[in-house]
Order: sequence, then C-alpha cells, then structure tokens
Amino acid sequence: MKKILTFFIGLVLLGGCTKTIEVEKIVEVPQKSRFKGDYPTLEIRNMWQSCFSGQQIVRIPPPIAITICDCLVDTTRQDYDYTFLYNEQQTQLKARREGDTEKDAKISKRRQDYWAKVNVQCTQMIQGGQVSPENLPKGATL
Repeated sequence: MKKILTFFIGLVLLGGCTKTIEVEKIVEVPQKSRFKGDYPTLEIRNMWQSCFSGQQIVRIPPPIAITICDCLVDTTRQDYDYTFLYNEQQTQLKARREGDTEKDAKISKRRQDYWAKVNVQCTQMIQGGQVSPENLPKGATL
C-alpha cells in the first residue's frame, strides 16, 4: 500500500512539474506573385535557353548571360501572362499556314522588338546603365 501511495504521489508531483506550452497557430499570408500567368515549366526553360543561345552567339560570357536571361524571363513573366503569348503564337502559326506574311511579320517584329528592349534593359541593369546607344540592337528603344 505504501508503494502504491508513494508511486501515486510521485506521479502527482511529476505531473505537476510539467509545463503546458501553448503553441501559436501559424497563419500563412498569401503572397501576391509578381508574375502574370501560369507559365508551364517547359515554356520558361525554352525562353531561357533561347536567350542564352542568343547571348552565346554574340559571345557574352556565360555568368553574365545567365543573369541577363534570368532577368529577361522574369521581366517577360511580369509583363505578359502565358495565355497572351500562347494565343499570339497560335495566331502567328495560323498566319504562316495561310500565307499571311504581313500578319506573321507584324507579330515577329513585335516580339523581336520587345525582347531586344528587355535584353537591353537587363544588360543595363546588370552593368549599371553602361550600355551605349550605338550598342543597342536595331529596333530596341527604351
């Protein structure tokens, strides 16, 4: 009986010495994305690879080209949602199939001018605005 009483008192003392900690519930606050649209991963990789290949043609060192292409892809994702670019691409393919060279050329020019401009903006950002006007790609205006 003494053993049971001692055991019971020990449990009460042990139980009384423990502290109950209330854990604060973590509430996740939704973050607004700076990117528009829902770009498939493959599309992002294709965009980046196209940029990187173009940078290699003009012999931009890979570490700089990587940074420029990261910036270009991020800027494109901020400016356009994927649906717009996809629909524009489908319109261009349809124009090519139908032989509408004027519409095809117009879409190609818009895209080339946009990416030339963004390429220059990203290069300037990386170099601290040191790209001289004579080194701007044709059609690239800021």
